[in-house]
Amino acid sequence: MSRGPVRVGVLGCGVIGDVYIANLGGHPEDVTVVACADLDLARAEVMAAKHDVPRVLAVNELLRDPEVELVVNLTWPAAHVELNLAALEAGKHVYSEKPLALTLDEARQTLDEAERRGLRLGCAPDTLLADGNQTARRLVDSGEIGAVLDASSWFYATSPGPAARHPAPDFFYQQGAGPLFDMAPYPLSTLVNLLGPIRRAWGRASRQVDEVVVGEGPRAGERLRVDVPLSYAAMVEFVAGPTAHIVTTWESAAGRGMLPVQVSGTAGTLWTPNPNRFQNAVRLRKSAADGDTGVEVAPQHRNTASEANLRGLGVWEMAVAMREDRPHRCSAALGYHVLEAMMAIEESAQTAAVVEIASTCERPDPMPEVLTAESS
Repeated sequence: MSRGPVRVGVLGCGVIGDVYIANLGGHPEDVTVVACADLDLARAEVMAAKHDVPRVLAVNELLRDPEVELVVNLTWPAAHVELNLAALEAGKHVYSEKPLALTLDEARQTLDEAERRGLRLGCAPDTLLADGNQTARRLVDSGEIGAVLDASSWFYATSPGPAARHPAPDFFYQQGAGPLFDMAPYPLSTLVNLLGPIRRAWGRASRQVDEVVVGEGPRAGERLRVDVPLSYAAMVEFVAGPTAHIVTTWESAAGRGMLPVQVSGTAGTLWTPNPNRFQNAVRLRKSAADGDTGVEVAPQHRNTASEANLRGLGVWEMAVAMREDRPHRCSAALGYHVLEAMMAIEESAQTAAVVEIASTCERPDPMPEVLTAESS
């Protein structure tokens, strides 16, 4: 049931907008970017010229434009709720960068508005759709590692974190960002995809500095106030029983980036790719013969790219789901559940209490497999 490619309007033409628009251009049969908008119209003009986007609009013009079916909101976190609600009120489907909101009340308001209007609402991250994470999902679902016992994920970045290289890093150090809300959505979404919804969470947080220094660009040397913790350590317990240990920090001397997610079971251990990337590599260890790091498992899914940044994959999948009249995988319910888990970690870090998670969500359906090279 096709009515041509879904017509997308992109809000936010910064660094991540460049990646989204470029990748969406690789699926012209399913999605087409018909307009882009930014508070800085000159920046939007540059982006449109680079990617052959036919129209540059003011933000309010894009939201009202009858040609736009799906609004992709790539603005900074504090603007997500206002713009998502405005797009829904204008009758547009919405795909939002993470987090869905800065509070659970605002996130629930957004979900309720989408449901009331019969519109779709999606939320990043979409790395869980990549080949490696889908291969890991297949191994877990098939019982390849037996009953899952525990999992772990670590993200280590050298101080000062994003301020070292990002051209406009201010929002990373404000409420709604920091290493928890900026980085934890990746392993949490990956683990919910693998293990199902979360029951409870607890954690601790700290920071060693009250300001950071911009490292590059025209603002190099400028000092930014830090309003959030810069290191978190958390435990989450899943409804199905397993637990996971999650660390996110921008204060580590190691500066190693995000490591593979490790999932251990009664019959083996697997390592998924970096959950902030779209890599293929999955490793599986079932015996001593597999060595300490296991053996690599070949991916069997559709979106093959070992190192490419495929952000926008969730928008493409949502567009296909719209035309096929089926649920999309990067759902708002998943985004809300992950947001509540992060809020619970933050609350626990302040109170030292274990915090129960009230929401739940369905695991997204696995992506279709590609069984042979010829069928891909």
